[in-house]
Amino acid sequence: MALWKMVGDLLEGSGWCSALTDSSVATAGTAESFLKAAHLTRTRHAHQVTAMTLAKLQRDSFHEMSPDGSILFEDWRTDMIHNSPTFAF
Repeated sequence: MALWKMVGDLLEGSGWCSALTDSSVATAGTAESFLKAAHLTRTRHAHQVTAMTLAKLQRDSFHEMSPDGSILFEDWRTDMIHNSPTFAF
């Protein structure tokens, strides 16, 4: 529970709640409750969905940059992290 509250503190003000609300994943109140870890199972699920979505977007971006598979995913990811350190997260 403490871990999810800490993650909520890190995400506060990041726009994560707005993204969840704008995409109709959660209402504003529910998204805010994720930051406070008011309901552990729902909070964990929201973070898992977010992580999977970001991983899928990263894979889609890779396939767009290398449609013929001439670059390995790990090499591409390493280059992207080198260009933008926040890409690792």
